[in-house]
Order: sequence, then structure tokens, then C-alpha cells
Amino acid sequence: MSVLNRATKLMFAVAVGSFISRAVKADQPLEGNTALFQKASEWPNEKPLIRLGDRDERPTYYASVDAPIDVVKAASSVLLGEPATWKINHIMSFATLEKDLGKEVVCLTDKQNHHFICMIQPDRWIRLNEERGLLYLNLVLEKFISLPSDLKDPLKTARYVEHLAFLYKGPQRVVLSKEFLIDLNRNLDIWLQGKEANPDVLRSLCKEPVVIQDEHGVEIRCNIITNRGGIEHWVLNGQFKKSLAISKITATQIHEDGTFSYGRVGG
Repeated sequence: MSVLNRATKLMFAVAVGSFISRAVKADQPLEGNTALFQKASEWPNEKPLIRLGDRDERPTYYASVDAPIDVVKAASSVLLGEPATWKINHIMSFATLEKDLGKEVVCLTDKQNHHFICMIQPDRWIRLNEERGLLYLNLVLEKFISLPSDLKDPLKTARYVEHLAFLYKGPQRVVLSKEFLIDLNRNLDIWLQGKEANPDVLRSLCKEPVVIQDEHGVEIRCNIITNRGGIEHWVLNGQFKKSLAISKITATQIHEDGTFSYGRVGG
């Protein structure tokens, strides 16, 4: 048993009998824009802390995090395996290299590709990848799409959806845009190692995000390839307030995992 495993189990043993969950939970889940009025699951950012993962040398990205024991316990109800086996994506300034503008985000991932994603504030951790986390998910990305005219840029719109997809369903999801199609045509083999060998099937899914804006709000539609080689069709609904605020996310799998392969290294 590793030192980290023993330390983690010891921390849990100390907490047994005295642990009181501080997660804020609604009595019943709501759907659509009503989710914005619910409180997300959150935990105080306080000791005792458990070190998860190992530190990476990159300045804005770390493979470790010091997590409150309440967070580790909550994550253990979602993730499989010992906490010492979880992969850590710890991003100090999400979606921007400017430290003062970005939010601190951590994604915990088990070996079965389940995710537990939180925004870290000075006083608390807030879970993002649940419907009740939409309000805070919008807070993380509030500087990315500030004006309706920003959505006229297909590249920026695709990046926005990819960032949102990371926060809501986990890392390694790429929008199948025209930009992706250019890369696909240069590197066909790395994306076609799944069940489907016909490149035209994947090419047919590559379109710019469709954006509809009217008096009722904003709708964005696009296709995304996942790190398991599946294809998801995403529909985002929201409104412009101070910036774009998404109130509903629908992600439907239209090609099963393993249909294609994921060819982007690291992201």
C-alpha cells in the first residue's frame, strides 16, 4: 500500500463518526433554466486537507491539489478506486492565461473516466458538473463570450463550447468544426482507429457551430468528438445578461464510443 493510500485512509478514519456533510443539496432536481435558482453542491475550503496527485512543472496547470476531506468524501461517491489513483487536472486560470481573469478549476478523474469537477474559491469548493452547477459554470466562463457579436466568430464559439464541455462532462472533447476538418484531412489515421474506417462519415459531421439568436435567447448547436471516440450532439440554450449565461445543456450521443478514435494529444 502506498504512503498516499495509507495517509488517505488515516484521514478518513479520523473523520469517521464526526463527519457531517456540508454539501448544499436541493430536495428535488430541476431541469432547464430553473437550475439557475438552485444551489450547487459546495463544501468549505478548510482543513483537514488531503494531497491528491503529483505536481506538474507547468505554471498554470498542476497534476495535484490539496482537497478538503469533505470534497474527497463527496468525490468518492462518484469516482471509483482509491483517491490516490485519481488523475488530477488542476487549472489555476481556466480558459485564459491571465491569472487575475480566470477561475481556479480542478477535475478529478478515475480510471473508468468518471469526473468530479469543481471551481475552487478562497472559502469553498463548488461542484460544476451537475445541473445545479450551471450558475457557477457560467461564472467560470463569464469573460469568454461577452457580447452577442462574439458568437459571429465560429472559432471563438467552438472554443467556448469546448471549455463548457470540459466543465460539464470532462476533458478531451473537441468540436467538429471546419477548423477540425482541416486538421482531420492532414491526420486522418489518428482519428480513424475505431470501428468506422470511412473518413467521409467523420467529415460529414464537421460543421461550424450553428448559432440562433432571437428575442427568446440564444441557441448553439454543434457536434463533439470525445476521448472515447464517440460523437455527441450538443445543444446549448441561454440568454445574454452581463455575458452569455447558459441555462440548459443537452448532450446526445449520436455515435457510440469506439466508432472513431481520439487523436489530439493532451487536450
